[in-house]
Amino acid sequence: MPRLTGLATATNDLRALYGSQVVGIRLRRATRSGKEVFSLLWSDGGKARSQQLPATNEFEARDAAKNLLDELTGVRKPTTGNVPPSGLVKRTLIAALHTNEAKGLRQETEAGNARALHKVAGYISERGLLLNADSLLAAIRNTDASKRERRAALQAARALAEEAQIALVVPKALEYENPGPLKRELRPDELAVIRRCLREELDELPPFAAWMFRVVACTGVRANAVFSMEIPHHELTAGSVLYYIDSKRSKKNKVVKAETTPTLVEDDQSMWNIWKLWEVPDEVRAMQVLDRRPSNKELAAQNQMSSEAQRHLRRKLPHVAGLVTFRMLRHITVLRLFSRLGSNKDYLIASIVGTSVDQLRKTYSQLYTNTATSIVSEAFDFTIKGNVDDVRRALDRL
Repeated sequence: MPRLTGLATATNDLRALYGSQVVGIRLRRATRSGKEVFSLLWSDGGKARSQQLPATNEFEARDAAKNLLDELTGVRKPTTGNVPPSGLVKRTLIAALHTNEAKGLRQETEAGNARALHKVAGYISERGLLLNADSLLAAIRNTDASKRERRAALQAARALAEEAQIALVVPKALEYENPGPLKRELRPDELAVIRRCLREELDELPPFAAWMFRVVACTGVRANAVFSMEIPHHELTAGSVLYYIDSKRSKKNKVVKAETTPTLVEDDQSMWNIWKLWEVPDEVRAMQVLDRRPSNKELAAQNQMSSEAQRHLRRKLPHVAGLVTFRMLRHITVLRLFSRLGSNKDYLIASIVGTSVDQLRKTYSQLYTNTATSIVSEAFDFTIKGNVDDVRRALDRL
């Protein structure tokens, strides 16, 4: 029996069933208002048609699409390749999905876990297997050990086993084989291209996009941090603290704040101040959520804006596409911090860019030999244009 592995396989299955009766068949997944939705696309007399499907995963999408196509053609096709979960498998899947929803995870994490649960349950149902340790291990074994799908399958299988009260012992040979972090290197000419883009070419983008790239370049935070960052409406001094919600560590009913500080200094001047990044674009300000976690709808809108910033750059500045990315700017910040602070301050570097010391050591092990903003202030000292008021305030603080 053919195995359904995703929308591409489901599309091929439907095309094989309906042949020339319906042309241009394709299943599509999209995110709308924070929710994952599925649609069926096909061609009707040369005209493109689309219909949203009542489905929450690719398995249900395939069945819903088949029902719709049966109505269009007036012929009931036999079901192949996909047996929806039933009985104990279905009850266990539903329970595991409810447990996953109750964890208060980030939307992307919750949705990813749900897809993995559906995939493992679907594997068992498609083959008519009983829900037990052997079938769960078979579902794990069916994935590539060196890819993240193995890690997702392991987690899903353990979640299903827990709900069904199955004693699941995963042999070491089936564990996920972490390929290790990518050792990133940049040539001097690439750094020059990035620097020129940041200083000059970003002005060709919409203001919100240029602002986002420059904030990440100055601080090294993840792009979504800008939507919760508390930014003073004035120039910053060396070592100034910017607080934002740490999306990696904030859980349901618990908000964890992280802190960062701008460290991009050129010609003894903070680029944060040169670019006037305290002037938050209206589009970003409208998306910002402070002192609480964003709702799924707000998070989806924020992620969409981050993606739009990258799309604007690829379209307007194609020569730097793939080189100037949020991830790359974050990477350059880490290199900058290592060069100024030294590897013995890895705990501080990890804090500034919002990652763990362990991950930092894995990714940048080649820079090792082994939170205080005062240390950063000394390493990234810069001057700002002073005036009488600045002098008066400085004297008042003495």
